[in-house]
Amino acid sequence: MINALANGLGYLLELFYSWTGNYGIAIIFLVILVRIILYPLTHAQLRNIFLQQKIQPEIKKIQEKFKDDPQEMNKQIMILYQQYKINPMMGCLPLLIQFPILIALYQLLLHYKYTVTPSFLWMTDLTKPDYLLLIIMAVVTYFSGVLSSLSSTPEQKRQQQIMNIFTTLLFTGMFLLYKVPAGVMLYWLVSSLFQLLQQYMVFRLHKEV
Repeated sequence: MINALANGLGYLLELFYSWTGNYGIAIIFLVILVRIILYPLTHAQLRNIFLQQKIQPEIKKIQEKFKDDPQEMNKQIMILYQQYKINPMMGCLPLLIQFPILIALYQLLLHYKYTVTPSFLWMTDLTKPDYLLLIIMAVVTYFSGVLSSLSSTPEQKRQQQIMNIFTTLLFTGMFLLYKVPAGVMLYWLVSSLFQLLQQYMVFRLHKEV
């Protein structure tokens, strides 16, 4: 399945290259296209995560009030979910559907045989690592995590801040360790920027809910 998806994405990459004459721009167009296709799933996932964070104080009150009656506690939590139109399954289901497509795109760009030496902006060869792009990617990844925690409680924010720093350092370290090509970094950066915009839109749409 991953190979079939990668082949299809490879065809689209060459199509965009034939239109633009630049593999860097072709990668950006391909990533944006994939993200637009996945937009409804990602939006549903982000909305669910945002609202679940937002109602945590109410859930805590229910847990304290019905701590001796687990059945009633679960019932009241489900009522709260229905009130805010939260589907607990939407936290992971969209991710499971998106995962094969994003992995196929990653695998494609990791091993892609370009017809010419791909260059973009200051990068002379997208098949080699680029450390400036890696720094930009790490900054965007970090701020994406910051935006995710805006609706959290102060206690949750502290925990998420530590996790966010750890995740950013982990991904950056892995990209350094395995000398990931700049083409893959460009994919990750554009994808992260798109998700950052989507997170902001979800936050603006549902902050008054």
